[in-house]
Amino acid sequence: MTTMRNFSLGNTSWSAVSNWLTLLLLGASLAACGGGGGDPTIDGGISGGTTGPVAAKVSVTLYNAAGQFSIALSNTTPLTVKASVVDANGAPVSNALVTFSTDKSLATLSTTNSTTLTDAKGIASITLAALNSTVTGAGKVTATVAAGPASVSGEVNYEIKTAQASSAQLALSLLRGTNASHALSSATPLTARALLSDLSGTPVSGDRLVFSTDHTLADISSLTGIALTDAAGQVHMTLRPLSLSESGGATLLVTAAVSAAIASNQGNYSGGATELALAI
Repeated sequence: MTTMRNFSLGNTSWSAVSNWLTLLLLGASLAACGGGGGDPTIDGGISGGTTGPVAAKVSVTLYNAAGQFSIALSNTTPLTVKASVVDANGAPVSNALVTFSTDKSLATLSTTNSTTLTDAKGIASITLAALNSTVTGAGKVTATVAAGPASVSGEVNYEIKTAQASSAQLALSLLRGTNASHALSSATPLTARALLSDLSGTPVSGDRLVFSTDHTLADISSLTGIALTDAAGQVHMTLRPLSLSESGGATLLVTAAVSAAIASNQGNYSGGATELALAI
């Protein structure tokens, strides 16, 4: 006679079957959710995600003509604004479009549309100048970078006090040979000629001039960027590209660094990568 086993809800055999079914359903549920393999949309997965470095943080700093941190702005002392853009891992983000903004009743920015790209080190630079010699007050510069559908930004404050009247004139020319030029390459370095004179036009000799620029693009012939005017009130500096591959636009700023001759001037230049050819 065949014995029929009774699978009642309370006996041991039914409990084992019930536990097995529960584990089977749980496994199927995990497989449907990815099975613990992680979200495929993170870090450039096949279902979307990012395809390159995305800006996660923007830090903004102001520097004076000597390359020192400063928040003091006037019509005779423009500042260089540098925005550092990094991703979520802290790595620099290059070629990111940075949009700068400030209070237009106080100051101006050096590019036409107030935008510039970050370099290989994730730095974007622009010049901030007081609107005129009469404005005073405090303001801020904001740098914004798109980060997917959103954006990230950073800001820094500055202050404009009563501007000190200029007691000198400072002219700046960028030359290739004897001709004016703004194109820089390893084959065609530029000469920056600064002429310091008093308000009557008489050359001022023996005064210290400070040159500064974006050193990710170009170098100045003087390691310190500082030189004294000669008997004709002039200083000559050579501007050379940092490497054969660097390209972009930058500003050369020159400032008379003594109180006896307060003046500044600036000139823009562009650098292009040098093409090399192998002669056979």
